[in-house]
Amino acid sequence: MKILLVSVVFPYPIDAGGSAGTFKLIDYSRKFNDITLVCPHPSREEYYSELKALWPEVKLATFETNFDDSRPTLLRKVYNFIKNNGEPAFEETSRKNMVLFNTDLVNCHFPGLISSVKKLTSSQKFDLIQVEFIEFAPIVYFLPENIPKVFVHHEIRHRRMKHEFDTLADKTDILRWRLESTKKLEISILNAYDSVLTLSDQDKEYLVEDGVEESKISVSPLPVEFKKSLINQPFVFRNRIIYLGPEQHYPNLDAVDWFLQYCWDEISRRNPKIEFWVVGKWSEAFKARHSHQKNVIFKGFVQHLEEVMEGAVMIVPLRIVSGMRMKILEAASWNVPVVTTTLGAEGLPMVHKENCLIGDSAEQFMKEVERIISEPDLQQKLIKNSEELISEKFSKEYCGQIREELYLDILQKC
Repeated sequence: MKILLVSVVFPYPIDAGGSAGTFKLIDYSRKFNDITLVCPHPSREEYYSELKALWPEVKLATFETNFDDSRPTLLRKVYNFIKNNGEPAFEETSRKNMVLFNTDLVNCHFPGLISSVKKLTSSQKFDLIQVEFIEFAPIVYFLPENIPKVFVHHEIRHRRMKHEFDTLADKTDILRWRLESTKKLEISILNAYDSVLTLSDQDKEYLVEDGVEESKISVSPLPVEFKKSLINQPFVFRNRIIYLGPEQHYPNLDAVDWFLQYCWDEISRRNPKIEFWVVGKWSEAFKARHSHQKNVIFKGFVQHLEEVMEGAVMIVPLRIVSGMRMKILEAASWNVPVVTTTLGAEGLPMVHKENCLIGDSAEQFMKEVERIISEPDLQQKLIKNSEELISEKFSKEYCGQIREELYLDILQKC
């Protein structure tokens, strides 16, 4: 099968959930299909060369990005300076990462995308075209009518916006307008595809409720790479709590800031030897915001995760979600126990007290963290049960085969 795959992610290096899932499924699919990948050019040239070496049979058609540079006006800068006594407010600086304030499915910030896709579809015959991530979804209106078109929905945009909206104190009519308008536009775009693939049954249910034709939607989860490592066998807690993910993804920023503001000081006071490690790229401004708190360590990007996973408990205090939380599956693959929220566990086969612990309020979350770090038998139980689940449902082979069968089914229907 000849597939044109259009993605907002250059899938290498594998340093985030989106790139990891995209990489693993292409890595499986390239054995059976002729794949052309259209995506933005990577930030470093060596990434392109390294991926070409890994995937010699995959054709890479990259283009340069051209984001709008939307700087605040001078008047806005002066207002913010006076309002915050010369210091930029955390809320102001973090808004640039909130899709509620920045989502835009109308303006095209990737002019090279349209020309690249048009050139490929006019010069070659593809059996199927797959588009990934909502930023690229409107490309459907530029695709040939006679080729089956599949959209892989990693994150329901309007649902994430609603979660962000719910965390705000000032819920203005303007923001509600933006939320509802995006929802209507998103559903309309999805219905323009022949097939929509969600990452979980839960996301499928949400889209059907919101107006996407049920006959179009199938579930195709992303895989997790299981580590052949000897660490955490057996698990021995080493006074380390970790969070995995970069600040630029706003749900990560919100989760870590909430945990540090409302949970960490009390946990640290009761357990003075415990450290909280934040893994991923985080700004100096965020580090400074929490510099007064004890035993908080920002590790930056970690190439070899065994350095941080050994003897660690992972927390996932997410309040803003959609799609799959790859970090939870990642923890399970490293034999690391997890404490999360109801939203964090959403869409995954995670059950409170069976394969994870769940707490939503600050008090509940602190209670579950202190329970897991103090009960070795519970640690072993959660690890064993979560390992059994992901080994059955989230291997590259299992998820890859689901995707291949869906491709064949889509071709037959179209």
